[in-house]
Amino acid sequence: MTILTTGIKGGDIVARQEIRIMMQDDDLMTLYILGLKRFQEVEQANPLSYFQIAGIHGRPYIPYDGAGKAGQRFGGYCTHSSILFPPWHRPYLALFEQALGKHVTDIANEYPSQDKARYVAAAKRFRIPYWDWAANADLPDFISLQETVTLNTPQGQKAMKNPLYSYTFNPVYSDFGDGLPNEKVWESWPATVRWPTTTDTRAKSNGVQLERNLSNNRLTIRDRTYNLLTQARDYAAFSNDGFEGNMATTAYDSLESVHGQIHGMTGRNGHMGVVDFAAFDPVFWLHHTNCDRVFALWQALNPSSYVVPRVNQAGTFATAPGTRETVDSPLAPFWKSEGTYWTSAGVRDTRTLNYTYPELAKWAALSPQEKSTRLRTDINLMYGKNAAFAALSQELFNHKPSVPTVGRTSDAVTNMKPLGINTGNIPTPVPVTSPGPTSPATAPVPAGGQAAAQQPVKAPAKAPLDAATIRKNMEAGMQAARDKAAASAAGASGAGSKVAAPVPASVSRPVAAAGGAVAGAAQAVAGGLAAAVPGKSSQPAAERQSFEITEDKTHPQDKKHYNEWLANISVEKYAAKTSFFVYIFLGDFTPDPKKWGEDPNLVGTHVVFANNMEFTGCENCRDAAEAHKLVTGTIPLTGALGDRLGKDKVGALEPSQIVPYLKKELHWRIQRHDETVIERAEMPSLKISVAHVSVALPDNIAEFPKWGDSTKEAGVTTGRAGGATEND
Repeated sequence: MTILTTGIKGGDIVARQEIRIMMQDDDLMTLYILGLKRFQEVEQANPLSYFQIAGIHGRPYIPYDGAGKAGQRFGGYCTHSSILFPPWHRPYLALFEQALGKHVTDIANEYPSQDKARYVAAAKRFRIPYWDWAANADLPDFISLQETVTLNTPQGQKAMKNPLYSYTFNPVYSDFGDGLPNEKVWESWPATVRWPTTTDTRAKSNGVQLERNLSNNRLTIRDRTYNLLTQARDYAAFSNDGFEGNMATTAYDSLESVHGQIHGMTGRNGHMGVVDFAAFDPVFWLHHTNCDRVFALWQALNPSSYVVPRVNQAGTFATAPGTRETVDSPLAPFWKSEGTYWTSAGVRDTRTLNYTYPELAKWAALSPQEKSTRLRTDINLMYGKNAAFAALSQELFNHKPSVPTVGRTSDAVTNMKPLGINTGNIPTPVPVTSPGPTSPATAPVPAGGQAAAQQPVKAPAKAPLDAATIRKNMEAGMQAARDKAAASAAGASGAGSKVAAPVPASVSRPVAAAGGAVAGAAQAVAGGLAAAVPGKSSQPAAERQSFEITEDKTHPQDKKHYNEWLANISVEKYAAKTSFFVYIFLGDFTPDPKKWGEDPNLVGTHVVFANNMEFTGCENCRDAAEAHKLVTGTIPLTGALGDRLGKDKVGALEPSQIVPYLKKELHWRIQRHDETVIERAEMPSLKISVAHVSVALPDNIAEFPKWGDSTKEAGVTTGRAGGATEND
């Protein structure tokens, strides 16, 4: 019988939730964990097992549910680096959601009569959660560090393995069932691992290393996502990482490029870091649900731009090489009806599969102007408030978003309790002030609003701080300044009443508060920011970084514009024949390659997410490698420049002074996912280029910065290994 992809059928259209918000709904979170555990235990040969559905993404390379072209050698359903990348994953997630949802519903109905009604009600609220790595790239400790969990099951309180920490294969096939050769390491690991500690059966996930590397990239991840949502207007450029001729310098980044960064940062050389095995890691589904969410937000901002025809030279098991992919191309192996696949046209609206996202909830009742105002405001508040331009426009951010937000809080190791979750990685509730006349209507933010507590930061030192500490201090100070300004404005106007969102008693215990030193540091930074204006310094000269901006008399600042600086990357996708990392630094960095991801002068890590070409059965990948397919990405530099030069100098980042600085201080290095170094000269396809864009600041919170003309600064990279020239 054909398995139809329907999503969770019946009932209302339900919004998928951020995982840290879901954690505060005791009953729903309990059902999610129990359902996922049961799902993972389904016999691996069952087409609706966790193993089989995860296997659609890569290994095992066998047809799923009879989907494909008769007589054609199976080469997988992969749509990476394809115009179909975002829509293909939409029914994939829906199939996973419907299979998991059945287990959630079944378990809810197994509770004793006194509890059954509330668990059945919770099951009706279920949709798969997402991990919003753009708002907070810290993977919750419950997922990255906690191997076991104790839950209130239908049979009472029980301890069990945490199914979000890892998936256990049963059994582990030596060839994963497809007869292909395999790296021995995959046969050694009985369960999925992230940043594995060894290559044998003793391997554990190194959650601490994972968190350090994610934390050092979190601001770059946020900047990349914000730039994509606010500046990308063309679906072809937004959707996938494939290079197209005459590509604009502002179009190198894509949803797929950021997606690859998260894969590499969470998996490294474990399952999540390799295309063939990534979907077996439970975090894959949290990650890809957020990719789908970012895609849905982008669609709402750009309703007239969608899939455009492109030739796929490689093809898949469902399409022959050289096929012209369109909005009507089949999204195999996902059946809409007997004999008919879903297409991109069919999944354009998430509601077709009976789900939505918080930012788009109750969307139909709004006018086009109200939709634009609400969504742009939410995106600015979620992702723009710590962008480089925000230091020049702080007054715009004295609002609260209309949806729950996820802030950065304590990282204490946590444990899930029988009737609730005590986690240090969910934000504390805060009062919500009714919106003023310039803000769209907002609903009370449930537990999980913007957190006041911050990670410990060092008090400002007399000597120059390293870049990472400066940026963390700035972020803490900016938030404190905004909170103070918002409270002051609310007190002065007397407008609106404060509403505290209800919090389940079992999860309402306070998160560890910031200590006195932290508060003092934040106040000091906030005070400096409040006094900072373009063209003037808020710090004594002796306390600044060694490189200083002087006023350019020929180009005086107009306080309404600044230059956004970008490091663009293009490279052959299979240049390393496996996944690899490109590290971008500003300033000196450690000589120890194993510490590059944690270096304080790291600006960001670009990850090329690929298969191991020696072992993969992916025909699409092999054809792309033979064609020397180029992929692209971008690491924004403006925030890092602001760290080093002072946030008050963001408005003065003129080429006459920044180009000489970048010539001296911009560096890049390459590593395979197993941390072996690739010399830059050994990867001739790698081209790093630098560009700057003139940006006009927004006038209100419902507007985005407006990017103007861009200029490539070939002088920064010409003559350097891996550096682009004027003609590249």
